[in-house]
Amino acid sequence: MKISISRRDALKKARKRLSLTQQDVARLLDVNQSIISRIETGEIEISDRVRHGIEKAYGIDLPDDNNSVSYTHLT
Repeated sequence: MKISISRRDALKKARKRLSLTQQDVARLLDVNQSIISRIETGEIEISDRVRHGIEKAYGIDLPDDNNSVSYTHLT
């Protein structure tokens, strides 16, 4: 899934809102930290597996670029 600049910014903000580092997210998703960094900078597309993991970890839905990111269970 290709992620627009606004989606990448939303992902980074959601991660920081949860006080998670890229390394924290990488551990949760069992990927290298560089994958999270490269997703956030738009260097690579996000795989379905990582997308679903991020949605679960961040408590958000990542719709296509025609819709906004929605927060499902952030407290």
